[in-house]
Formats: sequence, structure tokens, C-alpha cells
Amino acid sequence: MGQELGLSPAVVFFSLIFWGWVLGSVGMFLAVVLTMTLKIAFDSNQNTKWIGILLSDLSKRKD
Repeated sequence: MGQELGLSPAVVFFSLIFWGWVLGSVGMFLAVVLTMTLKIAFDSNQNTKWIGILLSDLSKRKD
């Protein structure tokens, strides 16, 4: 799932752990959606674009 969305597989795995810890089982279901929302927010601001790059799958990145 992460490859299609441009997220690193490691980020998807750690987001499952993190959101599961924060929100419980609901967080595990929403982990990819919440992480993708954060990635889009980070990519939209020039000051936080580096965080969005860290979350992305660099093998799929074109710019």
C-alpha cells in the first residue's frame, strides 16, 4: 500500500506501531491515512518539505 502512495515501507510499518499505540486498534486501521495526511501537509510547506521527503519512498521520487 505504501508503494502506491509514495510512502516508504519502513514508514508504513512504524506508523502502524505509532498510531496503534496512540489511538489503539482504530489507529492501526487509520495509520496509513493519517501518515499520508501528515506527508501531504509537510510537502506543502517549504520549511517542512524535508520531513515529507524523509517519509517518502525515495525510489519512486521524481523531483
